[in-house]
Amino acid sequence: MAVMIVLLIGGTLIGHLGMLFAIPT
Repeated sequence: MAVMIVLLIGGTLIGHLGMLFAIPT
């Protein structure tokens, strides 16, 4: 259960970071 939550949070963080870095470039 905890692993799934961590994966979900990690995935969302990576997605947001990717979008933030993709906008300026």
